[in-house]
Amino acid sequence: VHPTQIYDTVAMLLTFALLWGIRKEKYPAGWLFSLFLIIVGIERFLVEFIRSTTPSFIEGFSQAQLISIILILFGLINLIRIGFFGHLFSKN
Repeated sequence: VHPTQIYDTVAMLLTFALLWGIRKEKYPAGWLFSLFLIIVGIERFLVEFIRSTTPSFIEGFSQAQLISIILILFGLINLIRIGFFGHLFSKN
């Protein structure tokens, strides 16, 4: 049995530290929230592999992992929508 709550807590503390450190960067509105969604989605997806949880209709994945994939996609779509990648690559 893994202490997944501890893994979650450590990952979220690291996420907070990362986001707090880059919060004042000059990027389009919404980029920080989108980045948060991507990081949280990845973290939850990975933690669910070691947690015994509710299976989904897709063999080998839990319901939380499917929701995590949706969070990651939403974050990526929002970054594209706000033009983050174009802004990121044009910044010299």
